[in-house]
Amino acid sequence: MFRQFLIVTPRSLLLLLFLMSALTRTSNAQSSAFTYQGHLQDSNGVAVSGSFDLMFGLYTNATNGEAAALQTNTAVPVNNGIFTTALDFSNVFNGSCYWLEIGLRTNSSADDFTILSPRQEITAAPYALFSKTVDSGGITGVISDSQLSTNIPRLDTNVVFTGAVQFNNPFNLFTGQFAGDGGSLSNLNAANLQGTLTAANPVVHGTVSYAPDIVSISEYVTNNAPAAPIVGLVRRCLYAPYDAVHLTNWCLILRSQIRLDGEYSRAVEPTGATTDMPTEYVFGMDGNSCVVYLRGNGSYMGIEVDGADDWSRIYTPPDGNFHFYTIQFAARARRQIALKLGANYQFGGVYMSPTNGMWPGVLPKQNRMIIMGDSFTEDSPSIGWSSCLMSLFQNLDVWASAVGSTGYLNPGTSGRVNFQTRLFPDVITNSPDYVLFAGGINDNDWITNSASSNALYTACLNMYTAVETNLPNCKIVVLGPFWPRTPSTILTDSTHTVNYAISNACFAAGIAGNYIDTLSDPWVTGVYDQPGSGNATVYTSGDGTHPTEAGQWNIAYHVASELAKRFPELQLHPARR
Repeated sequence: MFRQFLIVTPRSLLLLLFLMSALTRTSNAQSSAFTYQGHLQDSNGVAVSGSFDLMFGLYTNATNGEAAALQTNTAVPVNNGIFTTALDFSNVFNGSCYWLEIGLRTNSSADDFTILSPRQEITAAPYALFSKTVDSGGITGVISDSQLSTNIPRLDTNVVFTGAVQFNNPFNLFTGQFAGDGGSLSNLNAANLQGTLTAANPVVHGTVSYAPDIVSISEYVTNNAPAAPIVGLVRRCLYAPYDAVHLTNWCLILRSQIRLDGEYSRAVEPTGATTDMPTEYVFGMDGNSCVVYLRGNGSYMGIEVDGADDWSRIYTPPDGNFHFYTIQFAARARRQIALKLGANYQFGGVYMSPTNGMWPGVLPKQNRMIIMGDSFTEDSPSIGWSSCLMSLFQNLDVWASAVGSTGYLNPGTSGRVNFQTRLFPDVITNSPDYVLFAGGINDNDWITNSASSNALYTACLNMYTAVETNLPNCKIVVLGPFWPRTPSTILTDSTHTVNYAISNACFAAGIAGNYIDTLSDPWVTGVYDQPGSGNATVYTSGDGTHPTEAGQWNIAYHVASELAKRFPELQLHPARR
């Protein structure tokens, strides 16, 4: 009888590691064979010598079972108990566990093989053969810099790119410090620039970068009766009593209703809110300049020329003064201008040269959408997701009844009202073509038991059916609650409870197909202050809740995609698809 002593001595391990290393370095020529060394003794513990036939079987279990692979090596020399032979089981080593069973007999004997027991578990070294085909997901540990290809750029070295470098994330947002003359840079945010502005740059409050057709924007401020730069110009207001020619409305008005406040026009505030939502005043003009008149009330102004908006905004401080912004174009031409005003603006109109023409803006038939929302949808400077959403479509006029801290049930802070109270004055009376409900996050604290969950369900259902009853041709879209980080996996969490109440109300109202789940495939993942955890580091602001500018676009792109799938009559802007 023979006893088996396995398997790998330090010398054979070194040899095997060397061979595997050679395999790694010359993978194209490497076979699947590896060296096996063992030591044989008889039943008295005496090392044997001679020539033996050895049979090797590879099993997936320590006992019993069918062999996954078999190999017989004949006339293997054994010297003082030591033998060395080559084994080749092809590509069977794929990461599964295997045990090696050995049988032997004297060379050329007709006897059956004597099976040695127990089987020996195959340990790490032969699995190095698997490294030839392992994918990146199976690699663990640290790869040193010296093992990387010279074609891979490293963060701690100076790198020269000989090919074109293109950035293709959705928002092209990059942080850090850059050096150079910046000669080919465009669309920079002036608020982030350092240095001295030259005389050719505008003197305005806030951030302004010009559309290609604008040469300059200059500001004139006075606390007296207006004088320069409007001497000799004709004032075009939005309503006849203060218009020099007393004829007509010179603007197409989008985004909100307007109200008259003396000589100024202002947006109508959402019910219970203290901040106006944005308004767009769209007009055509034939000339090389115009002057925009705003009263200092802490407002924002964006200027879109022929559909080009760089998303910069001019801030008019709350100083009560008269602010006149002269927009100078490169040459006289016909243009369509959209003044994007927000945050309690007081708009006094536009001054034009008597020789310049002006007319209401010309746009495709606009479909009016009103968003019922919370602080996620508030859009004072007209750079929020509702503004972004509107810019993605050619024929969608987006209004908003958005009041921070409110929800379907939650009335928010003192003086504000919930969605239910705002529905009729802000939505139904304005006869929209679409209503989009975007809330629920502020109802989380209100959902403490099944009764409050049922109350939320009832509130949602009543609102959806009220729209269906009073606006039978209006299309209803409902978003689940926005969430600024990866949602909890605990399905009894209040966020999921709110989501269930909203979705169930959609089902009961017959609009389940227009319910958009924001949690099952989250729009925001990770945590804002944990780099590498997900996109929240880009999409969620430092307060841990509200979206950044990139986060606003993230919401807008998701909503636009869902709207386009459901309503083919809404035309995505071809330049912004």
